[in-house]
Amino acid sequence: MTYDGLDDAGKVTFSVNPGDGIKTLHMVLGTKKSIDELLNVKGYDYIMATEATDFTASSWNEFQAQGENKWNVSAESHYSFLVLGVDANGDQVKRQIDDIYIKPVSNDNCPKLNTDSFSVENRALYAHYSFASKTSAPITKATLLLMSENDWDNALNDLQGTQGYENPSDAWPVLMASDKATDVTSQLQDGTFTYTKTFTSAERDWYVLVFAVTDANGTSITRTAFHSQIENAEPTTLSHTYPVASAAKVAAATPAKGMKVANGKVRVKASQSLRIVK
Repeated sequence: MTYDGLDDAGKVTFSVNPGDGIKTLHMVLGTKKSIDELLNVKGYDYIMATEATDFTASSWNEFQAQGENKWNVSAESHYSFLVLGVDANGDQVKRQIDDIYIKPVSNDNCPKLNTDSFSVENRALYAHYSFASKTSAPITKATLLLMSENDWDNALNDLQGTQGYENPSDAWPVLMASDKATDVTSQLQDGTFTYTKTFTSAERDWYVLVFAVTDANGTSITRTAFHSQIENAEPTTLSHTYPVASAAKVAAATPAKGMKVANGKVRVKASQSLRIVK
């Protein structure tokens, strides 16, 4: 099996070719951190029983031949891919690809936004971003928001309840345009932005740092969840784009194909389906 990178639509692609004797295939794609934690805490059998997407070998071969061997990945992280093949006698063949760095890409004309560096050491936060318009449209606005992760989740839940957003991420632009966020447009420097903060000992908590840039084609937002003081608490970055109305209608009319990632994160909430453990 091989990792084939991202296709033109930004979907993560793996090729898996089962041997002649293999009858069923069980696949798990997840962040390396979560896979390692689940292996240590629950074990391999538990991962395959609870998180795997299952195929017969023949159905997978057909699936792959149709070019549908793709996963939708929304989080920038290091990933691991596990495959278990089982033959007619119940004998198992295990294969694994560890530590694949994957950064999702958008297939619209919203600004390109990267989290180039993010670290918290000795309560000192350092975040460096780079961004650029994909067309000739200039960046017209940038906002930054820092708040506790609980407050962020509660604010999104409130907006979902009162405004009827289907997904929490649909409400990200609303928060980033509210008075909870700070306008940092004047602080942008040659396609980059840097943010630093030193937390006090009393500011011990899980936080989110959210950065948004906007041009004529839409808005790109990246959100990183992190702990201000726990060592080895790995930050988790998610990114989304929000095209202007005309582009959004086109995107809605052309749904992206790809399997979802299973969310089996030890600390965070789970979501299901060809799925990714985050």
